[in-house]
Amino acid sequence: MIITSFTIENWGCISRVEIKDLSSGINVISAPNMSGKTTVAQALKLSLLEYKYNTSKIRKHIPWASPDAVPAVTAEFSAHGRAYRMAKVFSKKAGGYSELVLINENGAEQKIAGSGEVTEKVREILGMNSLGAGLPQLFWIPQGFIALPDVDEDLGHSLRSVLGQIHTTDHDLRVLDLLQKKVAAWFKPADFKNRNFYENGALREKSLGAGCALKDLSDQILEQQNALGEIEQKFEQTEKLAAELLQIRHEHGVTLAQIAEAETRLQDLRAQEHNIAAKKTLLADLQHRLNDLEQQRDRLQQALAGFQALDREIQETGAQLEALRVEIEAAGNFATQRHARRDLAKQNKTEAIEKQKSLARRRDLLDAKKAVLHNNAEAADIQAVRNKAESLAAEIKELREKLAAIVAPDKQSGAKIQSLLQERETLAAEIKAAEIQVSVEAESAFSAEFRIDGRDPETVAATPGDPLTKSVRRRAVVRIPGTGSVRIQRGGDSHGMDTLESALERNSASLRTLLAPLDVDPALPQTQIIGEIESRTITRQALGSKLKSLIQERDSLLERGEHNLAARLTQLHNDTAAQCAAFPELHATAPDRDSLAAEQQAFDTDKKAVDTEAEAANAEYEQAAHAAEAADKTLQALIDQKNTISVRLDQKQQWRATEYSGKFGSAADLAKLLQNNKQEIATVREQLQSNALTDQEQNLSTRMEQEQAALRSKTQRERDLGENRTRIQTLLMETDGLHGRRNTIEETLQALRREHARLEISIKAHCLLLCTIEQVRDADVDKTLLPVTQKLTAWLGAMDGAERKQVVFGPDLKPQGITTRGGLQDNIQEATSLGEFEQLTLLIRLAYGSVAAGAERQAVILDDPLAHTDRFRLMRLLPILEDAAAHNLQFIIFTCEPARFDHLRAQNHIPLQACAP
Repeated sequence: MIITSFTIENWGCISRVEIKDLSSGINVISAPNMSGKTTVAQALKLSLLEYKYNTSKIRKHIPWASPDAVPAVTAEFSAHGRAYRMAKVFSKKAGGYSELVLINENGAEQKIAGSGEVTEKVREILGMNSLGAGLPQLFWIPQGFIALPDVDEDLGHSLRSVLGQIHTTDHDLRVLDLLQKKVAAWFKPADFKNRNFYENGALREKSLGAGCALKDLSDQILEQQNALGEIEQKFEQTEKLAAELLQIRHEHGVTLAQIAEAETRLQDLRAQEHNIAAKKTLLADLQHRLNDLEQQRDRLQQALAGFQALDREIQETGAQLEALRVEIEAAGNFATQRHARRDLAKQNKTEAIEKQKSLARRRDLLDAKKAVLHNNAEAADIQAVRNKAESLAAEIKELREKLAAIVAPDKQSGAKIQSLLQERETLAAEIKAAEIQVSVEAESAFSAEFRIDGRDPETVAATPGDPLTKSVRRRAVVRIPGTGSVRIQRGGDSHGMDTLESALERNSASLRTLLAPLDVDPALPQTQIIGEIESRTITRQALGSKLKSLIQERDSLLERGEHNLAARLTQLHNDTAAQCAAFPELHATAPDRDSLAAEQQAFDTDKKAVDTEAEAANAEYEQAAHAAEAADKTLQALIDQKNTISVRLDQKQQWRATEYSGKFGSAADLAKLLQNNKQEIATVREQLQSNALTDQEQNLSTRMEQEQAALRSKTQRERDLGENRTRIQTLLMETDGLHGRRNTIEETLQALRREHARLEISIKAHCLLLCTIEQVRDADVDKTLLPVTQKLTAWLGAMDGAERKQVVFGPDLKPQGITTRGGLQDNIQEATSLGEFEQLTLLIRLAYGSVAAGAERQAVILDDPLAHTDRFRLMRLLPILEDAAAHNLQFIIFTCEPARFDHLRAQNHIPLQACAP
């Protein structure tokens, strides 16, 4: 099969790619990385050989940016001398379909498959019984794929169809004679005449069957030998058990005697334990009595110490009370004296306060006079402010009238006027430059009449040395009386002058419009117009600044507002009237600043004297009050201290009567009780010392525990010996009949060994037969695969030069190893580098396919091939590709580096970008 053209739409990153007129030789399709080369190769393979049009697997190939897009592939190919076109639109909806069309030599088309039958039909045409089998699995090499070819059933059938079937029959006399000479002693003559007898599978099955039987016999022999060994071990164990039983019986008797002795010693210790227990009880009672006496002694000693300390405290407290009575009497006399001094100071303070009240009346009158004087002054200031504000208002009004009378353009209009003036100057200059200068020089005086551009005639006198010069825009007539006329007219370029004059006219109209409100003549020169506008602008700015300053001054004067000033003036008059009503003295004379100053000075002098007197009286009173209060506090503190000590004395006396006198009588009685207690403690201690346990009596419990532990150990040992005796007796009973079992096993073992020897001879015969057949078949394989090995050997020679390498094939037609300088290597991948392995796998695939294809051309799809091959070896490989293409292979190479394949002759180079519409 070769591919002639294809079209792919909406597949992965490909929106549409169409490639026509593919060469039957070498085609190089180039594009940068990530541009869709692998996607194109994948789409061709999946649509031709795998996917049906309604498969759900197509979802992963739909462009993510266009989820509603429908993938479609159309491919034209030829196989077995016929041309086909396959078309698939991948969708489960109504728009999805597929068809396979046969294209006859006359161009007529015939549909040979549709719907779900297209994929199977394409595989049938290509000789593929299953997916991933046949020639396509050799020739469709994806990106980065490096692996030796797998000769499946379909590819093997293709090779055998071309190379010939390998078989051995009874007609092959050479093989038959060889076999009969080597293995006739082990097989019947009829076996050699059976064709199935020579099949590798049957021979291997028989050999394996015999091997399995031999293994079973070996297992049985091993099992019988193990059983015999176990019996021998049991005989040895029986002898050991008998000796062990005698030893156990002896040890058991010794242990029973030891147990009897331990029980006797334990009984003696128990008798001693009873006597020691009574003695321990007496010692415990004595110790308990001693503890009680010692606790009683501690309590009596504590009570005696407390009794004596309490008597001392009662005596000390009585002495403190007597001293406090004397101190309280003296403090009472001192407090009486301080109270009398405080009362005198209080009277002096009252008199000073009356004088201060009189001064306060004088101060209030003085403040009222000051307030009236201040109100009158503030009223006068407010009236002056109102007069000044009225004057400023009149001035502001006058300035506003002047400002309104001066008209000046705003900023935008000023800029526009200036722009128009500059434009007018420019236009005037351009017109001036475009005018025709007419000059007349007189040799003698004469007069000439000028009629320029349709204006009224102008008569000008000309004198020698003073030439007449006029500017003409379009035409002019110069008439000299008595001489004639001269006509001057512009040529065909008057259109430019018309344009300039029109622009100047529009400019003048715009200026008139803008200058009319300003009452400025637009015919004036530019400098005069601009000067007038700037003068007005400056004048308006000056007047505006002055107006703003006056308004700010007026606003600052009237900051409180006209209404607030009037209200404040009224408030001042009302406040003055209220002061006069409160102090009638104000009606007599109006206050002035000088009299108020003198009156204020006299008041300050009197106030200073009165304040000094009041401060002294107040300080004296405060001092006397503090002294009286301190005397009262001291007296009260002494009284409180006396009361507290009295209460404490009563409490101690009551405590003495309750806790000591009531219980023990006097301190002497308590001391006598303590002495009796100490004598009794000494007596109990003597009894404890006389009845103390000896060391042997104290260790009795330890000795009993040791004897009991020894008795338990001997008893457990006696029990263990009894159990071992029973166990050994049981084992000895189980050894009955061992002699008969040993004889039976030895007879079975001899029979198995004879059968084992017979099977070993049979296996050797089958192995010899199988080896002989495989030798013959290996020779036949080498002979049959000669075209493949010759082609591959020639290609490897071209690649490696003097280093000769050869691929070795097995009977299953698969490559099994490679011969190098180091000899035969079973693992091709380990015997080569990654780049060499990549080149070798490609050449093996091409050799297989080239031979298996026969006369039928086959397409080889390579996606970025030979990524691990350097440029030097690639240059050696390219002629091999050309040789294969010249024989019967079509190459479609997808690459991102087309320069690597530039040395291919007659290649069809197709840039993938140019294919996408």
